[in-house]
Amino acid sequence: MFPLPYFVTYYETEENDSFLKKLFKPRPSHFIDIEDSNFHDTWNGEALINFKWNTFGKKYYFAIWMIYLVFFGSFIIVATLSDYISWPCQKILLIITTVLGFWHLFFEIRNITFSYKKYFSSLWSYLDLGAIIPAIVTSISWLINGSVPTGAITFTTLLLELKFIIYLRFIRYFGIYLAMIMNTADKVVAFLILFGLIILAFAHSLHLLLRSEIFQDSGINMFTQFGSSILAAYYMMVTGDSTPVSEWVSNENIIIMALMMFFFHFLY
Repeated sequence: MFPLPYFVTYYETEENDSFLKKLFKPRPSHFIDIEDSNFHDTWNGEALINFKWNTFGKKYYFAIWMIYLVFFGSFIIVATLSDYISWPCQKILLIITTVLGFWHLFFEIRNITFSYKKYFSSLWSYLDLGAIIPAIVTSISWLINGSVPTGAITFTTLLLELKFIIYLRFIRYFGIYLAMIMNTADKVVAFLILFGLIILAFAHSLHLLLRSEIFQDSGINMFTQFGSSILAAYYMMVTGDSTPVSEWVSNENIIIMALMMFFFHFLY
């Protein structure tokens, strides 16, 4: 017997709410209002979670997961096998992707209206939006124009597959490690922002210094454009390889030598 009767029920006045309010901002159960996370570590909390999961939670979860599989699979099939599938079949799959994409987007908007502060404070909410919105936009563009840039297909597929992996968290063996990754990711956001700012600072300096220079042998200079400068700086930061600037490192170029010494001493 669970010692907290009516704890998982919803507010009694919900029946008087309008249809739009029920649709976009439904009343939560008392279970969601728990502020002390230690409650979930108690026997009562475990009993409550198991009851909600076994009664109806897993049914909703599997239903949502199956709908996402259709959404995910339709786009992946078109993206991977477009050369082997007729255009009419591609259109059907892209329409399915678009419709189910808007279905998922509706629930994301519903979550935003329910508690936008909590929604945008979670890093994984951005992954949800990043997987859904590009898939919708890419599918609509594909239907209208008959083709889309390869880059759009590539990144949309990547985000859809990452979200698919996140759905595996209900399996205990995967869920343990995914929970570790999620908790770590939420805590390193500040570090990643700082890491990105450092890359931008050095990339900008190298771009200003070397944008007018030309490789004597190949004629290729990654620092002529700011975007490629960022990629080159990131490559040097991660690998420690100074190949992108090795052409200019010499005893005569004091500025580039000083900049690179500062770059690597700052990081390592």
